[in-house]
Amino acid sequence: MCSFLKRDLNPNVWQKSSLVFNPIESFLGESLSNKNVRFYSKAGLVSLARGEVAMVATENNEKIYILAILAEDSAYALHSQIFPDISRLVYDRMIARLPNKQFNSMNKPASEINE
Repeated sequence: MCSFLKRDLNPNVWQKSSLVFNPIESFLGESLSNKNVRFYSKAGLVSLARGEVAMVATENNEKIYILAILAEDSAYALHSQIFPDISRLVYDRMIARLPNKQFNSMNKPASEINE
């Protein structure tokens, strides 16, 4: 099933796509095209709404996350850069996080919790 959702973020591929609907351009994957990530997504666009669910994984699987945005407003549907901008912001924040830190509900690292 993942093979149906896997997207090639190489601009030489998606910018030359002959598809009527391009699930990269103006969507979450567009701003990650220069990053070495695996990207899986399901996107949709109509005149009054835009939505996408995507899974992003870094090359070494150090960071894996799911981002879902469903926006029922023509302002989102007509704004071609809002999804790429949100995606880039989330990616940058996820990459900036320290690796392998697990937190509990009190936001303490698991290694600092007394049992």
